[in-house]
Amino acid sequence: MMKFKFTPKYGLAHLLIGFGIGILSSHLYNTLGSHNADIIGQHNFDIGPAPIVHAHEVQITPKRLLCWVLTSPRTHERRAKYVKQTWGKRCHILIFISTKYDPTLPTVPLNMTEGRINLWGKTRDAFTHVYNHYLESADFFLKADDDTYVIVENLLHLLQPYDPNETLYLGCEFKGYMSGGAGYVLSKATVKLLVEKGLSNPKICKQGNDGIEDVELGACLRNLNVTLGDSRDESGKHRFFPLRVIDHINPGRITKFRYDWFWEYMKFRPEDGPNGCSAYPISFHYIEGQELVAMGINSIYTMFNIYGANSNKLILFHLFMADHLIYKVQVYPVHI
Repeated sequence: MMKFKFTPKYGLAHLLIGFGIGILSSHLYNTLGSHNADIIGQHNFDIGPAPIVHAHEVQITPKRLLCWVLTSPRTHERRAKYVKQTWGKRCHILIFISTKYDPTLPTVPLNMTEGRINLWGKTRDAFTHVYNHYLESADFFLKADDDTYVIVENLLHLLQPYDPNETLYLGCEFKGYMSGGAGYVLSKATVKLLVEKGLSNPKICKQGNDGIEDVELGACLRNLNVTLGDSRDESGKHRFFPLRVIDHINPGRITKFRYDWFWEYMKFRPEDGPNGCSAYPISFHYIEGQELVAMGINSIYTMFNIYGANSNKLILFHLFMADHLIYKVQVYPVHI
């Protein structure tokens, strides 16, 4: 499948454009006055059709989230370090799974040959590692790639009603499994069941390292009678996305750039463009490290137009402009 690459030819231009827009947006943001400051202080944002949530109205049982990120030696510097610097720091526990030790992340090195052909083996061994070392330290376990971007606050809000001691499998639902690129979440009970009853049983899970990671995990969980959860919002709009922001919010772009597999794979086909996207998204894929700040002028302005320019709705515009603003501003009032 086709993949966007951040190239030196256009990368600097995108970074400069993004930086310039960041300054402009910051100026616009500051001109909105004390009303906007009050909103930030209250953590109460109305950025779409989902109901407004007020912090004082919500009784929250904190959920502990472990995030494990699938990476490789050649992308430690180019991708994984940006995950650590941005959304990864909002997970309660963050683990990088690779085939080479890197003390700067650090990584958990697995004893196998690196390559797409062994992604299933890396995933299987990652869940085994998590089970052996962290099962009682977290309630939910997120798997993401090193080019996945996750809005952890929105994910934690989604997980609030769920019991970690019951099986749960959430993400972007393809036909029979969850997209690996968009990231997926397993409850503690699901991880326990997978490792204790599934991974070593050839009747339940594929043995050996070769295989397509998300497809094979879906088959394992299906054989264990774990149902696929529906992560869409109250309006049926999607929260987990297997492509970039710009691809999902611009009508026609998915087909134009030959991502037609998306329409074929999706169990619940979303409306093309912004009307198919939840106001409270959780993840996007193919986000290179540099793109966290400079995601392209088109995607930023399109998003700005979708959510409006008033003080409440400018927040999401900022969320994708610079990660430190996400860190300061919680989309949902979730205590991490």
